[in-house]
Amino acid sequence: MDNRKLATNPADAIKVKAEKKVQSRTKGFTDQEASAIFKACRAYVRSQKRTL
Repeated sequence: MDNRKLATNPADAIKVKAEKKVQSRTKGFTDQEASAIFKACRAYVRSQKRTL
């Protein structure tokens, strides 16, 4: 199709079923992970802007 030798794509009707990915853990953060993120955010210090 890309090089205009076929009018239609003969593989359009073919469907391939794929297995669903197995989740190894739940979505979101654990309490420990969330706590670590919040602590890092609170400890963040914005650097001074330099003016020319």
